[in-house]
Amino acid sequence: MKYYLPLLILSFFFLESCRTSSVPNHSANTDCGQSWEMSNPDSRLVSISGSWGIGPDNSVWYWENNDWVQRNPGDKLKDLSGSWGIGPDGSVWHWEKNGWVQRNPGDKLAAISEPWGVGPDGSVWRWENNDWVQRNPGDKLKDVSGSWGIGPDGSVWRWENDDWVQRNPGDKLAVISGAWGIGANGSVWRWEGNEWTQRNPDDTLIDVYAGAGGWGIAADGSVWHWERNEWIKTRFPEQVKARKVSAIQTSKRNICRVFVLDEIHQVWSTFCDCTGAFVSDR
Repeated sequence: MKYYLPLLILSFFFLESCRTSSVPNHSANTDCGQSWEMSNPDSRLVSISGSWGIGPDNSVWYWENNDWVQRNPGDKLKDLSGSWGIGPDGSVWHWEKNGWVQRNPGDKLAAISEPWGVGPDGSVWRWENNDWVQRNPGDKLKDVSGSWGIGPDGSVWRWENDDWVQRNPGDKLAVISGAWGIGANGSVWRWEGNEWTQRNPDDTLIDVYAGAGGWGIAADGSVWHWERNEWIKTRFPEQVKARKVSAIQTSKRNICRVFVLDEIHQVWSTFCDCTGAFVSDR
């Protein structure tokens, strides 16, 4: 018996190290985006949001235990945000207790960003107390992200104290993600304190993501990360063109896994120290 006990202890530590070895230790953002690996599901993805992805056939995939698992609702989805999805017909689905449940508001939705939805007519809906409530600003919206929205004319709105308040930067916005926005002319803006500040990198961005500190994709497909109040170009493979970025919190405290979707629908990932920086905005 005395020979088996040390073996059992060693076996336990070996298995535990294997279980957590896929999430490296980071103490600073200096390694952020410097090493990338492919993380494809069985189907390539055309869209990604946090732990969720959509395949070319509208199949739905979920990142679980370091692998992609198919999690289709009763209807296939065309868009995702957090635990919410929209079907091709505008039906609305919510992931609840390991299953999809249909949760349609009074109108079908064209865009969603938890807990907000936008109808085809620009109507704005908010999920409150297990029900959809219409919360239109002074202008109809074409897109939402977290507590932010963009009107059809590029006007910018923010949900503050149970009301929409117009918060336009120096340029009207074409893209928004949380506290980040991209103007129609490619200018990059960040909401800091109580105002918009222009934060352009050395390259023109075509997409921005507010999670895990802030990420951007340039027109040439390069990937940029906001670190220590400046944009840093990551070592994303130069022969690959990125098109979408998202992030999730890992099992290790303050470590995020960042996913990047490229132009041929492959998924890449890296790890990043997201201490105090992670938000769930699309």
